[in-house]
Amino acid sequence: MTEIGQLFESLDRAMRQLYAGYSVADLTLLRDFAIEADKVMLTEQRNFASAIDVASSPMYACLYASDPQLTASEVLRVFHRDEPYLFLGIAFITTGILAAAFALLRRKADPL
Repeated sequence: MTEIGQLFESLDRAMRQLYAGYSVADLTLLRDFAIEADKVMLTEQRNFASAIDVASSPMYACLYASDPQLTASEVLRVFHRDEPYLFLGIAFITTGILAAAFALLRRKADPL
């Protein structure tokens, strides 16, 4: 027997041992779940691939271009697109720092 045949035979034996405790209904349910999960993953991959248009996206253009530098207009366009998220991030960080500072300032000094 060839080496590949032995590998497939041992894989088949391992799979039979793995699924020996399951009923036919359980195996059917697992198979159907795997098929549906594959469909969802393929749909998500297609949606993600269509959402990223490399030619029009300056964020991803630098990954595929031979010259990785972006022009100033591309950087500004990306900044303006992400501006609300940057503002929210800065606001949350500032609020956290102020809350921590007030908590430290209001602590009572321990006499020991």
